[in-house]
Amino acid sequence: MFARVVLAGVFVWASVAKLRSPKRTAQDMATLGLPAVRGLALAVPVVELVVAVGLFILPRIAAGVAVGLLLAFTGVLFIALWRRTPARCACFGIAGGTVSPWSVGRNGALIALAVLAL
Repeated sequence: MFARVVLAGVFVWASVAKLRSPKRTAQDMATLGLPAVRGLALAVPVVELVVAVGLFILPRIAAGVAVGLLLAFTGVLFIALWRRTPARCACFGIAGGTVSPWSVGRNGALIALAVLAL
C-alpha cells in the first residue's frame, strides 16, 4: 500500500505540474527530441492522473502501466544523456531540472516502487 500511495502522489504531482504549464512542458519535450509535443504535453499528464487513480481502483493493472510509463520516460532521459542533449526534464513541469544521471536514478527508484505495487 505504501508503494501505491507514494507512486500515486508522484504521478499526481507530475501531472498537475505539466497541466499548469503545458507550453513549457511542450518546449521541454521538444528539446528532448519527442514528436508531436503539443499532443504529448496534454496526453501524458492525463495518463499520469489516470494511473494515479488506477493505483487505488485496479492496482495491479495501474502499477503495470506505471512500470511501462516510467521505463519509457527513463529511456527518453537516458538517450538525452547519451547524446549530451542539454535539456530540461519535462518530468515535473517548471519544477523539473536539467536532465542528469540523478533523473535516471530517481526514475529507477520509482520503477522499483511500481514493481513493489504489482
